[in-house]
Amino acid sequence: MNSVFFNKQLIYGLGALSETGKICRMMGDKALVVTGKKSGTASGLLDKLLQSLVAEHISYKVFDQVRPNPTTEIIDEGKNIGIKLKASVVIGLGGGSSLDTAKAISGMLTHVGSVTEYLEIEKDHKKISCDPIPMIAIPTTAGTGSEVTKNAVINHSLKKLKRSLRSEKLLPQVAILDPSVLSTAPELVLASSAMDALTQLIEPFTGKKTHPFIDLLCQDGMGLIKENITGFIKDPKDHEKGLKLQMASYFSGVALANAGLGVVHALARPFGGRYDLPHGMVCAILLPYITRLNFDHNPQKYILISHILGIKKSSDKLTSGDLCEKIFEMNKVLHIPRDFKSFSIPIDDLDSIIEDAQGGSWKNNPRDFTKNEIKELLLKLI
Repeated sequence: MNSVFFNKQLIYGLGALSETGKICRMMGDKALVVTGKKSGTASGLLDKLLQSLVAEHISYKVFDQVRPNPTTEIIDEGKNIGIKLKASVVIGLGGGSSLDTAKAISGMLTHVGSVTEYLEIEKDHKKISCDPIPMIAIPTTAGTGSEVTKNAVINHSLKKLKRSLRSEKLLPQVAILDPSVLSTAPELVLASSAMDALTQLIEPFTGKKTHPFIDLLCQDGMGLIKENITGFIKDPKDHEKGLKLQMASYFSGVALANAGLGVVHALARPFGGRYDLPHGMVCAILLPYITRLNFDHNPQKYILISHILGIKKSSDKLTSGDLCEKIFEMNKVLHIPRDFKSFSIPIDDLDSIIEDAQGGSWKNNPRDFTKNEIKELLLKLI
């Protein structure tokens, strides 16, 4: 039996950000706004959001301590601020890190203890058992899909592990997609986020847990990225292309939440947790290499992906190399590195990276990789 999870409400279109106050009013009158220290303030997006809250007479507190790859300490600090505020709503504004932080805080506000006790580290970790404080997710990148997923990825600072806080209850009640918010993000952030979304469409589409409904979303999402990414990166104020990329990202979030991911994301987790590398960039670098190795283990779907991404060869002549080179070509246009050689990753770390990558995403991959096969690949990339 399959089931698909969505937000209770999706609001999208140019100017949707200004609706935040009205939506918030239906949930409560004390909002904890979770965002990064610089991005929201510098872009003016935070001011627009706060103006919409003031217009609806909603009191608020801004928690702007979010950083890439958020830590357990940040979640616990945000929880304490939310308790003092007696927050009735949590609003996440930003990229995947801001939204994951907001989701984790909203969940922990109704639970006792530190978020470290609830992360998927130990088998007997505590579960999210109570409904979280209602949350509104406003993504400022088109890539992570965090606005429609049921987990928050958090770094355990002491153990140097990146793990999920996971529960169907963590799904944000409302997602707001406004393409005007994308124009303020740096080009590399937009590019790597879009490639993250592409990865989050390819892995559920080709994985072991997929089903027809998810397949439809994945195919549409991949097409939206292919048709719009290059033009949007050249002109981030093209709101039509921006909204289409936001929808592709949203589809990717639904896909990964309901059909899982693969080895690219399994490896991206320890790379991000250990070396603080941008998640989307790690996925973009790994995607062509893993795609080449996966191709023959679900050829019909990888051939279909090849056509969606614009490869003109007939199906009987398509190879894994064709698709691999197409993804390399996309990365090059988006100024994403071809490998990890410039990041000084120690060879001695590879065994523990691969061990840390074991889990559901690894198992959902179409090809059953051995640890040695992945180590052989990574030795060429670092």
